[in-house]
Amino acid sequence: MQQDPLPGAWANNSPSQLNPSILTLGQIVPFEMVIQVASGDLNAIEVTTQFYMNTSNGDDFGYDLTYDVYAVFVDTADQLYNDPTHTATVTNYTTTIEQVSNKYYRINCQFNLTGLNGAKNCDS
Repeated sequence: MQQDPLPGAWANNSPSQLNPSILTLGQIVPFEMVIQVASGDLNAIEVTTQFYMNTSNGDDFGYDLTYDVYAVFVDTADQLYNDPTHTATVTNYTTTIEQVSNKYYRINCQFNLTGLNGAKNCDS
């Protein structure tokens, strides 16, 4: 059995927004995505996403520009994970930090997954 890298963090029980009451100073915030393949072999998928580094009123959220995206992986311990052949994996990811305005920054992240087919449900 694989060790759970994020104990208790499952895609089906994650908060949909980050309120100050659920955050702790210095906390690493995991963002989860469920990727479902309906049927057949998809083999590979490229995902592009963005994470804003400021609160909605423009205050700093606490992101450190030197860390940006810390890790990208397939969470094999998630309750929704279904990969009988254990071949789903993240092959690479790239990030850039973009200044959207004088007050707003965002992290642009692109990552590639391989080993996907219709029998799998992967939480990344």
